[in-house]
Amino acid sequence: MDQRKLEQSLLDLTNIRYELSKLKYDEPAYDDLEEELHDLEDKFLEEYGTFLDQIITEVHDEYCPDSEVLEPIAYLVKAPQLIGMASEGKPFFQPGKTDGVLVDAEDFPKKQVRLVLLPNPTRLVFNVSGTVQKELWKLS
Repeated sequence: MDQRKLEQSLLDLTNIRYELSKLKYDEPAYDDLEEELHDLEDKFLEEYGTFLDQIITEVHDEYCPDSEVLEPIAYLVKAPQLIGMASEGKPFFQPGKTDGVLVDAEDFPKKQVRLVLLPNPTRLVFNVSGTVQKELWKLS
């Protein structure tokens, strides 16, 4: 598996989701962009779904074993917050408050914790109210 292609695919998905988050449903570009997103999601799952499913399962087993594992697309950031640009000129995103899959995290009792997949670098993090609390896995 080409890690750079995985990273770029995830970044492409996140960029489209970022652009969609800035549009209203009734804007002409919305439907075309949404269709492009769905096509990219299908391709992403086909190419990287098995690999990411294994990683997500391992993270669940270690950090949130009582929560159901969903397919990798569910963990993607839905309303990414553009924080700035990384040193290589790629955008750096953080999750929005409700991004990710709600999980029961043993490290954060009595808090609403979401597990979210982010690009640049590709990583799985705990998201608590839009703030990354803990990085659980990073593509090396």
